[in-house]
Amino acid sequence: MRKKSMHSFSFLVVLVALAFCSAVWAALFPATALARPEVVLTLHDAERGTSLHLYDGKEAGGPQGSLVYLNDRYHFFAYVFPETTTLVMLPENDDGIILSSKDGKARLRLSGGLAEFVPGGLQGSFDQALGEAGQELVHKIYDPAKGYWELHWKKAGIMHGRKFFIRGENTADCEFTYPLSAEKEYGETLLLTLSLFNRGFY
Repeated sequence: MRKKSMHSFSFLVVLVALAFCSAVWAALFPATALARPEVVLTLHDAERGTSLHLYDGKEAGGPQGSLVYLNDRYHFFAYVFPETTTLVMLPENDDGIILSSKDGKARLRLSGGLAEFVPGGLQGSFDQALGEAGQELVHKIYDPAKGYWELHWKKAGIMHGRKFFIRGENTADCEFTYPLSAEKEYGETLLLTLSLFNRGFY
């Protein structure tokens, strides 16, 4: 019970800075003309022959030390952190990216899609994810007014966090996982990554 309370408390603390981040992002990333921050890291997928830039997150209103992933196909962005910048896969179709920690324990998946291919829309995707999560839910939000849902759950020794948006014709999906044994190393990073994955699309 204490661990669950601490997780919830940490989640609430993380939300304090988000309103400010949103305002800064809107100023730096106007919808009509996207201005790119400084490139901090370039990732290369040698197997697929693809590459991608990660930009300075602080310049885009994010926390100090964060980086920004921009998905130009589905027009969403996500703040990522140094703990999870090891490239696992960068598909040729530009749907998204999979990153991990250096030790391979934590994994971050960021992907987009078309809303027309989501059975049942936002409610349908939420119901499906809720069924897959099972009984050990830690955190749950379903907000159709803002067009997103978020779930945190434990399953088979793994902590899962997932946030899913539908905005217009596009979707944006963020999923972060790590072993429960690595809570100290990656718990805060999961909370930050998912909490900041609600600044919208560009």
